[in-house]
Amino acid sequence: MDEAQRILVIDDQRPVAEMLLAVLQELGYEVRVCVDAERAVQRALAFQPHLVILDLVMPGLSGKDVLRELRAQPATAQTPVLLVTAYHAAAEQLQAHPGEGVQILEKPFDIEALVARVRQMIA
Repeated sequence: MDEAQRILVIDDQRPVAEMLLAVLQELGYEVRVCVDAERAVQRALAFQPHLVILDLVMPGLSGKDVLRELRAQPATAQTPVLLVTAYHAAAEQLQAHPGEGVQILEKPFDIEALVARVRQMIA
């Protein structure tokens, strides 16, 4: 049997993170959740995900900070990242210069849109 593709969800809102966990596990992905941005990079380095789903606005380190730290690590420098945000202005700003391997999905999003984006990013 093929190894399941690994997805790390980094979101300080536990209900959102748990919903993503349930949906993605149902689709057969191996999923881990991190609700603490301060520990996110360490978690990513230990888990070695094929995709990171990262909330943009979190207390402490922002999603931009976490993304910068992920890109600074050789093991996660090329890992695709799906940034999710409820802030339209932030999404517009990032969409202008998203960076390689980074896509943005605005909250609220429907599950079908999320699943399509995940499948596209780790096909």
